[in-house]
Amino acid sequence: MNRKTLLALTTMFVFVACNFKPDSEQSLIVVSEKDVTSVKDTIIQDIIDSISIIPLEETPECLLGNIGKIQKVNDEFFVMAEGSNRLPMIYRFSHDGRFLNRIGRLGNARDEYVRIGNFFVLNEKVYVTDLNKNKFLIYNVKGEFIDSHDGNENVKFLHDMLALDNDRAVFSYNINFSENNALYEVVDLKSFEVLNTIPTTYKAEGSFPYSLKEMGHDGDHVLLSLPFDNNVYKMNKDNFTIEKVLSLGLWGDIPSFDSDDFEEIQEAMEETDINLLCGFFVSGHKILLNSIQGSVLWYRDSGKGLYLENGMDLSKTKRFPFLPLSVCYSDAEGFYSVFSAEIFRSMIQEKGLMNQEETHSQKVTRPIGENKNPVIVKYILKSL
Repeated sequence: MNRKTLLALTTMFVFVACNFKPDSEQSLIVVSEKDVTSVKDTIIQDIIDSISIIPLEETPECLLGNIGKIQKVNDEFFVMAEGSNRLPMIYRFSHDGRFLNRIGRLGNARDEYVRIGNFFVLNEKVYVTDLNKNKFLIYNVKGEFIDSHDGNENVKFLHDMLALDNDRAVFSYNINFSENNALYEVVDLKSFEVLNTIPTTYKAEGSFPYSLKEMGHDGDHVLLSLPFDNNVYKMNKDNFTIEKVLSLGLWGDIPSFDSDDFEEIQEAMEETDINLLCGFFVSGHKILLNSIQGSVLWYRDSGKGLYLENGMDLSKTKRFPFLPLSVCYSDAEGFYSVFSAEIFRSMIQEKGLMNQEETHSQKVTRPIGENKNPVIVKYILKSL
């Protein structure tokens, strides 16, 4: 697989910018060049400890197209994907990929949605945004309607939603017409009142994309990133300030800019050789930090990391590889990627999963067969 093929697995989104100062830099992790080892194409396969394959069951009610988001809750998968009508729907699957039920249904009634924008699951409730109605709809995990709340005009521009605690969530946005628009909001999930706003300071005409994955969980903490900023921050649940917890010094210092125009900043950044953080995922003591040029797999327990260059030559690998830019979710157990059934079968036929002596760590939960629905691949990576 060449560089273009690898990058086709995902879309590189562009950061916007905001101004928000951390409240502390205690316990700061600095990812520096001296602590990171570059690995070759042939080593990409060797960092995998085990792979679990979860084919998503295909039924007349569950015919999936492209997957937009997954969340794992209580050993079940909630998946937002295009349905047979090409509109986003939310589906619930068991730990081994058996289809359980769909969340809600299409329509114009109070308990129905017209077009789903995003979702997240918390306390046995599924929170869904309707782009057409500018509403938040709430269902139980069986798909039964509970309640709905009006949102503002920016609901349609929500990029992601993440639980801060049992009663509050953090919303991220991908629209910034002026410095008055929110980059992040902390929202009360009972009243949907905005408790705190992190605004932008850069101006742009119209909307433009955000990052691959700008927020994530580290245990009970919410981590987030800022545009044109190679750091990861932790949000304080009491006062909503943010503390810098990781700095990617490896990728260079971001210069200061006199302009507040996004296009001018973007052009200036393109003239530098600075690599920008475009997403991160946390799994236990491992942190995956992605950029369009490469990824760092950082081990907090050892204070060391591996640099995995994008565009690797997969013809040199002897079995199914770990592709950092394909990762779309993580939890304490591992990292998760999604592949179409066709691409997955092709890679399995060409590479296989594990060498014969390593089959004890291979966990294939159900046969792929002729299933056309996407396949979730769970990676557990080795320690250094």
